[in-house]
Parts: sequence; structure tokens; C-alpha cells
Amino acid sequence: MREIHTDSRGACGALRITRELRDQGHVVNRKRVARIMREREIVGTARRKSRSLTRQDRTAPTAPDPILRDFTAPTPGLKFAGGTTCPPTAEGWLRLQGFGMVRCRPF
Repeated sequence: MREIHTDSRGACGALRITRELRDQGHVVNRKRVARIMREREIVGTARRKSRSLTRQDRTAPTAPDPILRDFTAPTPGLKFAGGTTCPPTAEGWLRLQGFGMVRCRPF
């Protein structure tokens, strides 16, 4: 186990070491490998980078702003606004969309 761990530069944890030992023909259980690793103070490290899936196109023009960030309206029904959000749920992603009038409120 220590040899597999050092060959991977400390990146292998119990699951990868278990797979490697099974590939070599040993009959081992992941829980046993994890226990022996704890006893011998062998710890795997995460070497994965976090990555962003969306890359911003810096050369693209910005989206037009038809109401010029002015969310007040002199009369009801003159301006409308909408939005979309997708929160995760237990059953999957839920798409919520809202649409409404921007009204004038006296202060």
C-alpha cells in the first residue's frame, strides 16, 4: 500500500489503492484498506483543480439594456421585468421563471 501511495505522489486514497491492489490480484476490501491506512497514517490528497464550465467571451458586446436600469414607471403597465433561476431539488433541477409589471409606488 505504501508503495502504491508513494508512486502516486500521495494522491491515492483508500478507493484507488483498493482498485490497484485488486488489479495486482490481491483480494481486499475497501474498508480494510482504509483501516490499515489510518493505522499507518497514510493519507491521500486531492489534486483536482476546480474548473469553471462557462468561459466569458471578453470580445462579445454586452447585452442591450432596454430600460436603462430604471425600474420606476410613471404608470402601471408601462414596463415589464422577468427573471429565471434554476435551483437544485431532490428530483432534479427546477426552473422558476417570473414575469411582472414594474409599477410606480408613491413613497
